[in-house]
Amino acid sequence: MPPSYRSRTYAGTTIYSSANLTQSQISARQGAVGKELPVFSGAVEEWPMFIRMFERSTELCGFSEAENLLRLQRALIGEAKESVGHLLLLPDGLNEVMETLEVQFGRPDQIIEATVEKVRRMPAPNPGCLRSLAKFGFSVRNMCATIEALKLPEYAYDVALLRELVSKLPSEAALDWARYKRQLRFVSLSEFGHWISQLARDASDAIVDPPSRNANEQRIIDDASAAPLTPNDILLGSSDGSKPPIWYSDTSDAVRSMWRSSQLIADVFWKKWVSEYLPTLARRTKWFKPARPIQEGDVVIVVDECLPRNCWPKGRVVSVVRAKDGQVRQAVVRTQKGFYKRPATKLAVLDVRGGKTEVDFSPGETV
Repeated sequence: MPPSYRSRTYAGTTIYSSANLTQSQISARQGAVGKELPVFSGAVEEWPMFIRMFERSTELCGFSEAENLLRLQRALIGEAKESVGHLLLLPDGLNEVMETLEVQFGRPDQIIEATVEKVRRMPAPNPGCLRSLAKFGFSVRNMCATIEALKLPEYAYDVALLRELVSKLPSEAALDWARYKRQLRFVSLSEFGHWISQLARDASDAIVDPPSRNANEQRIIDDASAAPLTPNDILLGSSDGSKPPIWYSDTSDAVRSMWRSSQLIADVFWKKWVSEYLPTLARRTKWFKPARPIQEGDVVIVVDECLPRNCWPKGRVVSVVRAKDGQVRQAVVRTQKGFYKRPATKLAVLDVRGGKTEVDFSPGETV
């Protein structure tokens, strides 16, 4: 446990009131800056900024203990608010509230670990993209500045982390770092942070923004650059099978947020499935080349845009209706809910004919 991380006294011995406020504090209260705290949900990496804003605004505006408790009630949400609970209602509970928050979310080792993990999850800069190099460089500099400010030497001289960061650099940048560190007496993350900060500034200065495009052109570019649907997206959840680490929280707000995210992901997958894979099942190529017509015994999905996601019925064709030209125009499908007569364009044939594949339509089976 890092030492002295609970050494602050947040209420202090000075109890501000309207009678002993200075002129500068009265002026600060009349302005718009500093009255409200930033929202804090319990994210460890946000704690340094939150506590700095709390202390600075209290000093500038001369907020009393009761006023600070009211500000905290408005600023805390999610896990942070749940951790202090009814302490916010105690008239003399400011010190205990802030100490509890700092124990859970403000330990220096916690803050550094969260910042380091955030940088580790960043992709390596694209050698041909100065913007990605600048973004990576400023993120690393922010991490190194956090380590410097919290003064934990075991992180400042983490050789393994330094090697990991250097390995992400493009080859030319890695060579520049190798030349630069020869001039140093001691190599540390602090020195690396200062060096990569200058590299990021140089990359930012060299970025040339492309000419602006209108909304239609941008939409076309965005649609063309959308990643295609692959089998890995279905089986593994992403095109390369990777699953980024997540911080799990069982609070009610977090559970609702995760549920909404899962529904959104399922909706995106369903739209891609309908737009990219379904057309390959319901083929409309009769005017260009012969296609196998729907036959009795085919297993099909009955397309119905009125039904919600994952509720299209599946069945087997029991009879077909042909037009005068011999083409199949309609088919009667047996499902677990009964028989349906549908146009051929609303039936997507599944590739389960032939071999020894058997399809059993058990009650409740839909697609």
